[in-house]
This record gives sequence, structure tokens and C-alpha cells, in this order.
Amino acid sequence: MAGRGNRTSGPECGDNDREQAARYYQRALKLDPANTEIIAHDAVLVQLLDRQDEAWALLEELTAQDPVSLTRHFNLGVFCHRFKLWDESIASFQTVLKLRTNASLWTRISRSTSAIRRVPGSAVPTKTRTA
Repeated sequence: MAGRGNRTSGPECGDNDREQAARYYQRALKLDPANTEIIAHDAVLVQLLDRQDEAWALLEELTAQDPVSLTRHFNLGVFCHRFKLWDESIASFQTVLKLRTNASLWTRISRSTSAIRRVPGSAVPTKTRTA
């Protein structure tokens, strides 16, 4: 739609051009390598590009840099849940709970972790990540 703000499109960056977006993020990180917001968005983007090891490393880096961030721990928990890394997912969500005592959030996460533990045949797999 024409006239809807500063949306980038056209030949230099097509809509939904994730590879081009990745190049822009790499350029932004060269200019400001410690910017955690750029790193966080890059982590989401590389997940969409199916570069899971890179996403995992970025999420771990972000969480280590800001160990009291609810958002960082929650995002790491969601990532781990997506890839059935149950122990890591539960640990991340439990950290969120320790950092914030929100009854509604507690209820949702408790139900999620209980459901994970009840999944038949899920002996809580360990993370199989190579360095």
C-alpha cells in the first residue's frame, strides 16, 4: 500500500526478503555490536531462516548479558520448547517466575510445564548441541 509510513520495499529489499534482512542486521551489528535489541531481532530472523544453532547461540548470549530480563528468559524458554529441549525450557520459564511473581503468568507457565512433564514417552530429552 502506498503512503503507509516508511515501509521498505522495492528492488533493494523486497517484502519478506529474509536473506536481505539478515544482511541488514549483520551491517547493523558491525556498526553497533553490543546493541542487544539488534541481536534479539537477529535471533528471531535466523530462526526463520532455519539457522537454529546460530539462533540458540544468540539467545544464550542475550540471556547471559542480561540475566534478569524476563523477555530474554521467556524467549529462550519458547525456543527450547519449540525444539523439545524440555529441561532447558522449564528452567527458563522457572527463571521468569522467580524474577516476576505475576499470578496469571505463574498459572500459564505452571500448566505448560506440567503438561510437558506428562507427555507420554518424553523422558525429558537432553540438549544435543555441538560446539
